[in-house]
Formats: sequence, C-alpha cells, structure tokens
Amino acid sequence: MNDAEYQILLDKCLDGTATEAEHDTAIAAAEQAPERDAAMAEATAMDAALHALELDREAFATRAMQTVTASDAHDRFASGLRRRLERQQAAPAAARPAWARWITGLAALLLIGVGVLITAQWSRIGVDAAPRGALVRAVTGQVRLVHADRTVRPAAGTRVVAGSAIETGADGYVRVQYEDNTRLELTENTSILFERADGARKTLRLAKGGLLADVAPQKPQHPMTVSTPHAHIVVVGTRFRVLAGPHRTTVQNVTGTLQIVNRSSNEHRVLTAGSTAMIGHTTRIVSGAAGSGAGRVSDGLVALYTFREGKGTTVSDLAVFGTPLDLSIRDAAAVAWLPDGGLAVRAPARIASDRPARKIVEGCRASREFTIEAWVRPRLVEQYGPARIVSLAGGAGATRNFMLGIDSGDWPWKHAYVVRLRATEGAGTPGNPMSGPGTVTTRLTHVAFARDRVGTIRLMVNGEDANAATCRFADSRLQHTLTPVRQLPNLCSEWNDEFRLAIANEVGGERPWLGDLHLVAVYARALSQDEVRRNYAAGPPRRKARAAQSNSDS
Repeated sequence: MNDAEYQILLDKCLDGTATEAEHDTAIAAAEQAPERDAAMAEATAMDAALHALELDREAFATRAMQTVTASDAHDRFASGLRRRLERQQAAPAAARPAWARWITGLAALLLIGVGVLITAQWSRIGVDAAPRGALVRAVTGQVRLVHADRTVRPAAGTRVVAGSAIETGADGYVRVQYEDNTRLELTENTSILFERADGARKTLRLAKGGLLADVAPQKPQHPMTVSTPHAHIVVVGTRFRVLAGPHRTTVQNVTGTLQIVNRSSNEHRVLTAGSTAMIGHTTRIVSGAAGSGAGRVSDGLVALYTFREGKGTTVSDLAVFGTPLDLSIRDAAAVAWLPDGGLAVRAPARIASDRPARKIVEGCRASREFTIEAWVRPRLVEQYGPARIVSLAGGAGATRNFMLGIDSGDWPWKHAYVVRLRATEGAGTPGNPMSGPGTVTTRLTHVAFARDRVGTIRLMVNGEDANAATCRFADSRLQHTLTPVRQLPNLCSEWNDEFRLAIANEVGGERPWLGDLHLVAVYARALSQDEVRRNYAAGPPRRKARAAQSNSDS
C-alpha cells in the first residue's frame, strides 16, 4: 500500500465510513512504518472524539480538547468533524429520532465552539500558527525542541512558547526571531529555556552553551532578561554574546549597554559597548577590562587572549565562541605578569592549551578563512627557528595548521615576521609569507596575517602592508631573492583538529620566542585592511588597577 492509498483509508477511518476489514488493513499498514503508526494513533484518538458526538456531549468536549492539545493535526480533526455533521444532516429526518435531531443542532453549536477553542489553544502550543511571540527561522545540525512531554525537531516556522526548551548538539545551530525583530542565535552544545516568550516579556534561562542576541528596543519596565548559572543579564536593547560554561559565564557587549548581576556576590555592574565580563562562582565581574577593547573588531573571533590576568598560571580565552580554550603556563618561573597588562616571557617557556583547539579548526573550516593577530614586543631581534609567537601544530617539523613567528636567518629572512601554513604534503608550504627585512624590532608591534577563502593573503605590521611580495623595500636585492607570495592554496578543510594551540613556543618546547605578549587573537574570517588598521588604532589592551583587583578570586 502506497502513501496515497493509506491516506484515503485513513480518511475513511476518520469520517466513520470505513468497514471493520478496512480498519484492520489500516492498522496493519500502520505497524509497518513509524510515521504511519503515529498518524493512525492520531486518527484513532480523533475518531473516538467524533463518536462521542453521538453519545455524550460532555465526553465529546473533553476528548475534543484532549485531541487538540495532543495533536498537530487540528485541521484534520476539524475536517473530519465537518464531514460527519454533513452526513448526519443529509440523512432523512424520519430516520433520525428526536434525540438525534437535537444532538445535531447542538453539534453545530459545538463545532463553532470547538473551532474557537482549537484556534485559541493552537495559538499557544501550535507549531505552524500565526507569528506571535517567537518563531524559529533557521535550523542546522542536531537540534531538538522540548515542550511539556513533547520533543520535536524544530523547523523554520516552529513556534517557541513559554516553557519551551531548545537543545543543540555538537553541530547544532538555531536562529529564533520575535515579532519585534529581536533575534537570538544559539550555537553548538547549548541548552536554553524560554520561561516567557510573548512579545511583551522575554525571559530566558541559559543553562549552558552560547547565545548571540540582537535585541530590539524594549520597554524599560519590561526588559529582556537572560539568566545563567552565574549571572543575570538585563537588556533594554543591545547586541551581545553570552557563553555559559561549567565554571563561569562570559558576556561580551557589542553595542549599547546592559546590566549584569553576579548571582554569587549580588554585585551589579553596567557593561558598555566593546567590553566583556567574566562571571564565576567566586570571581567578580570585570567591566571593560576583560574584553577585546573599545574600537576593536569582534565579529568572527574564535580565540582571544589579552594577558590581563595579573597573576596565576592560566591565560583565559575571552572569545565568546565555543568552549573557552584557556592556556596553561607550564614554566611559571620563565614568565612574569606586567603591571599595566601583558605577559613577559623572559626564558623559554611552554604555554599551551590542555586540549585540542577544535573550536578554532571548526570555525575556520566552516568559513574557509582566518586571521592571526598579535600585539608583541620582541625581547631580541635575533631569534631563530623561526621562533614561534603563536602556533597550531603538532610540534616543530611536524604537520601544522598555522604558525606566526620571527626569524633572523640568512637574507632575506633577516629580522622578518614569518607565517607558515598547512600544505598539501608535509609541514612546509609552497612559499612562506613573510614581512620585509628589518620589520622585527624591540618596540611594541602589531602584526596581523589574513587569508581569505580564495587564498589571497595579507600580512600587515603596524597597520601597513608588510608582505615582502607586495610592498617595496629600499634594498633592491629583494627583487632577485624573493619569490612573490600573494596567494596560497586554501587548505582549512584539511586542518588537523587534534592540534593544541601554543604561544611563545611549540607545544614541545622546541622553538622558543622571548618578549612581551599583550594580545593574541584568531578570527574565523579574513579581516580587511581597514579592520586590521582599526585594531591597530585601538592599541594594545591595558590593565586597570580596579580591574586587576576585581579579577582575583574571593
């Protein structure tokens, strides 16, 4: 039996014209496929409610409402009810007793009433109804919506109502939009409860994972609120990101202002545009000191280190993307925290993530672009290897995803910033992007390397083009010794997601770099020249005294 034949048989069961044999056939067909079985169960429930119409109006009303609230097919229910009433009315009057004529008239009234109840009930729990409250606009990957005892995979147009929860898997993504154009984007491994989802009030509880919210202006008496295990966030209109982890919540405010309440200390703070706060069970809120800095580009950040911890052996990842990829300092005696912010690496040290940098790899694979950025002050211009500033690789000489460092070898590598990327084979690349000779100094320097999805590269030092293949240098010998490297194959799809991120060295300690680190950032997109210059103009992060105090554990 094909689907069309099964549908005809199901309709006959529903409108009461199916024979006993046809009922048995429909049941047997339903047992062969889960989707048919669900449809048959739905039809059976509605058929019971329709039969009750001829026996007990109270029982009918009760079953009708149960059917409406438990089923997605209210149109099928109303259609079956209408056909049964029409068939009753077409029957000869003499063939019907008085009680049947009375019940027919009553049924007409009940049809109108049930239609109203269906509409009202479905406006609260339906799936494809008019856009009140919030609607799902896009879904990819593993996602499920839970409401009461129902669990479904949402689709575009699915309504999100009060009491609904959305959970995403390792590859899940959902975009939800309210009728006032407030938009929410849920990233992977996220669990969020919509405590209130009507247009007037928006109350969310983010148990874990990431949320990007673009909030339309709200009434001051009815702000949007987001609660995590560590903080309450109160918003009247702004764009912000939240990442709720097991030990802390990170909030990055992109535009406007918002209020944050630390649930542990009950401390209230206002977070301004361009600022980030980290809130933990024992960590106070840091306002305007833990973020990327005012004026910096934040879109596309997958890892961000500003070295403003001031003490300890952990460098915190402040990017609101995925699970934070914090770095551990394994040679604490070799480093020192700088009073105004930054980390001085005075002797060879190993500073690396404890786990693979999968969020960086996954972000760059998806976009097929990336940018590496750093604010550094080299201690020496004579460093070899190249000496690694930042590396995502399996070690020196091993296959790598990327590396940014400095080299002081033979001409034309003398005192140059060097980038090495993953190649088709082995660890090398078909040409190494590098800056011109003499660009490495002991002064505070901003360096950025970007590659877009078609393979075009950009290497900039202090806001200016420094790619030896594209800019001009005074020494004419460069024209004879350099192979221009303006473009490289895009191999992000081949990146190894088991590599750990390391700074100031390789993970194994073979290529040490000495100097002061003020910022290291990785973007899953290629920053434009103007964006690189914007980050350069914003300057390196600075650590304020109050911020340093409030960032310590109580």
